[in-house]
Amino acid sequence: MENRFKTWVQANHLECWMKIEMKYVPPTNGAGIEKTIDNLTPTEQDSFKAEKKMMSILQQAIKEDILVLLEHQNDSQSIWNALKIKFLGSVSMIKSKTALLKKEFDIFTGIRGESTKELIERYCHLVVEMKRLNITKTDEEWVDKLADALPHDEWGTYLLVLKNNLEYVGFNLSTFIEKIEAHESIKESESDVKSENVESESEEKSESESREIGKTGSKNDKQEKVF
Repeated sequence: MENRFKTWVQANHLECWMKIEMKYVPPTNGAGIEKTIDNLTPTEQDSFKAEKKMMSILQQAIKEDILVLLEHQNDSQSIWNALKIKFLGSVSMIKSKTALLKKEFDIFTGIRGESTKELIERYCHLVVEMKRLNITKTDEEWVDKLADALPHDEWGTYLLVLKNNLEYVGFNLSTFIEKIEAHESIKESESDVKSENVESESEEKSESESREIGKTGSKNDKQEKVF
């Protein structure tokens, strides 16, 4: 959410975003008194308008019940910083959550009865949470952790073949997940075909047995008529 908002403002109102990057300081006259609007120079007027516009953008983007709780100095930069603190929490909370997420990553593994889709979704959620707190890993680390979490009896052979592929070294997490999902889809298709074959064989066997029973019954009827 933060990144989308930032990107939108930078793309559409870059001069306003600059007031977030560099705190707006009202210009003063020679006596150190803040200038009135009618005394601002053209450059100062542009800076003033950019600040007020950024304030307006923030006020429209932030819910009123949240805005009133923010502690700020009535400028766009302090409002933005207060908003980030509000949602990220205190420094100690961030430190604690960071340590918790790192540990969760280290011990991440599959859960008994969990489908491949559920495992991937749970892992991706963890990755998103880590990235929000700027916990970085290399592409290799992201990929290897998910690979290690997949059930070995089900995925061991496929992963061995995949890792021997020269392209594997350059995989990012998104590419690796695409490979896993594609192979999962193939496995499901093969499973459906096997189920259909088994069902077909079962029906044929049942029909064959029915015919045999019919023949036996017919023979018995003839024998009864003879006697």
